[in-house]
Amino acid sequence: MHTAVIGLGAAGVSTCRQLALRGHKVSGFEQFTVGSYRASSFGESRIIRYTYPDALYTGLMARSYALWRDIQARADVELLVQTGILIIGPEHLADMRQMVTSLQACGVNYQILTAEECRAVAPAIHLRHDEVAIFQQDGGFLRATSCVRALTKQAVDGGALLLENMLVRHIEESSSCVTLVFEDGSNESFDNLVVAAGPWVGKLLPGLMPLTVTRQEVAYFKIGTDRADFMPARLPVWIDLRSLVYGFPLDGVIDGVKVASHISGATVDPDSIVREPDYLYQQTVALEAQRRLPALTDRVVKSQVCMYTNTPDEDFILDWFPGSHRIFIVSGCSGHGFKFTPLLGEIAAASVCEEDLKIDISRFSLSRFSI
Repeated sequence: MHTAVIGLGAAGVSTCRQLALRGHKVSGFEQFTVGSYRASSFGESRIIRYTYPDALYTGLMARSYALWRDIQARADVELLVQTGILIIGPEHLADMRQMVTSLQACGVNYQILTAEECRAVAPAIHLRHDEVAIFQQDGGFLRATSCVRALTKQAVDGGALLLENMLVRHIEESSSCVTLVFEDGSNESFDNLVVAAGPWVGKLLPGLMPLTVTRQEVAYFKIGTDRADFMPARLPVWIDLRSLVYGFPLDGVIDGVKVASHISGATVDPDSIVREPDYLYQQTVALEAQRRLPALTDRVVKSQVCMYTNTPDEDFILDWFPGSHRIFIVSGCSGHGFKFTPLLGEIAAASVCEEDLKIDISRFSLSRFSI
C-alpha cells in the first residue's frame, strides 16, 4: 500500500510518521518547506493541557501526552516543557465549572487556587478579587518548530519520502487509485490519500466543509522587572477565560513573553494574508497582559502571524471524503489542535490501514454539517 499525505505541518508529518512506523510506503507533499512560517505549525510554542471544558478532549489528551513523550524520547531533545497551567476566571463561570467536571470525570488531578495561593505558584500573575485559578501540573508548552522537526526526522528515518515545494493543484479519484496533479502538470497515483493541508484544505476540496480561515497574531513583550518570575519554573502557561488572552513564560529562544488572543481574527485567504504587525491589536493585547502580569511592558520585541482553520463548532474534522474510502481528511483544528497532532496522525494512519480505532471519532465526522 502506498499512501500520499498532502500538507506537512504537525498533523501531516505525524501521519507520515505513523504510516512509516507501520512499515507502509508513504509519500508526503508540502507546497512550501517543512516548518514554513506561511503555514500554521511554525513558531516557538504551543500550549499542551488537559484543561478543557469538554471531557472528550480532556480524555483524548491522555493518549496525546503519551505519544508526545514517545516522540520526545526518540528525539532525545526537549519538546514538552512542563510548567503547569493556570486557567483563570470567576469560579462561577460556566467554562470554569465545566473544566472541573471534565478533569474529575477523567481522573486528572488539579487544584483550585485563591489569589494568595496563586501568588505562591506564580508570583508574576495577578488575580482580581472575584477570580480563582485552576492549576493543573501537567500543563505546559510544546516547542512547536522543534516538534515538527522531530516528527519529520522520525518519519524519514522510518522510510517516509517527504517532498517540499510540491504544490498539489487537483485530486482525482478512481475505483482503483487516487491521483495527485501537481503545479507543473505532472501527476502521481496512490492507493490512499490523507489531506492535512491546514488552511488550504478548503481550496483542495472546495465546498465540502464550512471552514473559516482567520488571521491570528502573537506578540512577545519585554519584561520590565522581576525577570526570574517569568522563567518556566515560576510562571505556568496561563489562560484568561474572560478575555481569552493567554500567555507563556520565557521560552529560552525569544527574549520576551509570548501573549496572544484566542478570539478569531479577520477571515483571510491563506494565499494573500497580511503578515505586517497590527499595532492596534498589539496594544489591546498588551493592556490585557499587563492587567494579568503587572511587571510586563507594552514593548513588543517580536510578533508573528499565523492562521486558524476553524469549524463552526471548533471540533476537528476526521473523516473520509463523502463516498470514498481512499481519501481521509484531517482538518478544522480551530486553533487548539497542535497538542493533538500525534493522535490525529495515529487516527489517520489507522483509518487508511483499516485498523480498528480504539476511540470513537464519530463526533468529528463531516455528517454533522449541512452544506
